[in-house]
Amino acid sequence: MKIIKYLIPISFLFLVSRNAFGQVEKKSFQLTDLRKVVGISEPRISPDGKEAAVIVSRHNWEKDSVLQEIDLVDVSSGSLRSLTYSRSEISGLNWSHDGSRLGFISLDEETKKPQIYSMPMNGGDPVRITDSKTGIEEFSWSPDGKMLAFVSQDTIPNPKEVKHHEDAFQVTDNNFTVRTPVHPWHLWIVSASGGRAKRLTAGTFSICTDQKDISPVVWNPDGKSVIFQKFPDVWEGNSWHSVIAQADTGTGEIKTIISDEASGWPNYSSRGTLSFVRPRDGNLNKGNAVYLNENGKNKDITNDLARNINYYTWM
Repeated sequence: MKIIKYLIPISFLFLVSRNAFGQVEKKSFQLTDLRKVVGISEPRISPDGKEAAVIVSRHNWEKDSVLQEIDLVDVSSGSLRSLTYSRSEISGLNWSHDGSRLGFISLDEETKKPQIYSMPMNGGDPVRITDSKTGIEEFSWSPDGKMLAFVSQDTIPNPKEVKHHEDAFQVTDNNFTVRTPVHPWHLWIVSASGGRAKRLTAGTFSICTDQKDISPVVWNPDGKSVIFQKFPDVWEGNSWHSVIAQADTGTGEIKTIISDEASGWPNYSSRGTLSFVRPRDGNLNKGNAVYLNENGKNKDITNDLARNINYYTWM
């Protein structure tokens, strides 16, 4: 019994000392540890659900730059492999519907603008698809994977005059920091293998604002048209007047399909049901709600949630 009485305090002392030493060895997060932080963004699961593509960003502190790559993660095992190396300004990861190709936007060294790239998943390097003079803001695959729809800003209509300082512009609803005209963004389509792009929209309205407010462009399940958020002009202050429009890829005809203002983020279900986001009852003070458009009527399907909806997707 005496032995046991002595053993217990000794064991307790050993444990206390061990914990004490453990606490001393703990290292708190330091400012220098920020250099080791790796950024992960835009995870996109493949159509078969077996893999996920993700953008990985690492800072190069010596050159004051960010290097990015696209990694592919096996969902079941967690194993990872790199698909691209040492790129910059990567965004818009987008799988083709059959999962055979992965599209993305990245800064192109030749044009010095963000362009669309397509990478075959059975092996091969990324191939540049577009040759936009102003860069790409958004894109999406057609249902059959043969075409890409994308949004790009219009070029300067009078470059010679601007070069000779004939660059006056009308002040309208622009913000006070604007010093040059801001041209609208419009919709184009191009073959998924590259080539000459076809313009679908034109005019003073815009698909993106000066503050880069833009909704995804979405193909109709039949592949014959593309829907988009249509702003009255480029200025963010007027963006609440937006509607949802449709562009026919064959004829180029444009028509409004959701006329309720402040509508955006349109999407189709696999069965062709159109959904979109707008302020509940059109009141900007009530927060966003998700609506379905069926039989010509718009229904708030999130009314019972009494929450502001920031994002949604079809399952």
